[in-house]
Amino acid sequence: MKRLIKLIKLIKLFWDVDGLYKAMMKRNGGVYNKQEGWRICDDTAAILFKLGCIEVQAVGDQRPTTEPCLVLSNHISTIDMPLIFSQMKVSFVSKKEVGDYPIFSSSIRITNSILIERGNKHSKDEVRAQLAHAILHEKKQVCLFPEATTSLNGTTWKRGSFALAKSHHILVQPVRLTYEPLYGCAFLDEEMLIPHLWRLLGQNKILAKIEFGKPLYVDDIDATADRLQKWSRDWSIQNA
Repeated sequence: MKRLIKLIKLIKLFWDVDGLYKAMMKRNGGVYNKQEGWRICDDTAAILFKLGCIEVQAVGDQRPTTEPCLVLSNHISTIDMPLIFSQMKVSFVSKKEVGDYPIFSSSIRITNSILIERGNKHSKDEVRAQLAHAILHEKKQVCLFPEATTSLNGTTWKRGSFALAKSHHILVQPVRLTYEPLYGCAFLDEEMLIPHLWRLLGQNKILAKIEFGKPLYVDDIDATADRLQKWSRDWSIQNA
């Protein structure tokens, strides 16, 4: 019963965010308001962490850069985005279908996310142009998950983000995430959202860890991608 109450509260939270996002966009003539959007995100993350008994722990001495950059992270759980946002005010790059989820989509859009259509070369070209413009001209920090999906088994990181960073000389901020219990938090394979949230809310306590690597520029695309993937995956394996 306790878990059911938590799930109902979580769905209500998404519902509230949906209403706040739509009201903000209507009030501003369809234009995203950064300060208002960030405030809603911060408030939502605080409620989510309390509801899920999630303790956030920033690990290591390296602090995230404050410069415009491309943030690259491993991807494990639905908690990843609020966890990263709690430390860096980033805009996320997400799958287009996530932006179509009823109610839940506003929780993605509220960070001023860029939505891409997987398998659509034209859409990817547009996204690369949007990312370069957002980082270099709008001075944003943009977060992308190179795996393009959640994974624990070392799914090969796609090279597109590294190629973008090299071709436009964009600063990269490496991030790695892990959780305790790891498998209790992971959103994997063909799992549906509600069963995942049900399992997530059944954990007595969750320790969500985030660590930042040293910011870098990409010289060798494959070598950098392999190194950062291994750096993030090794940490997850240690906590499995």
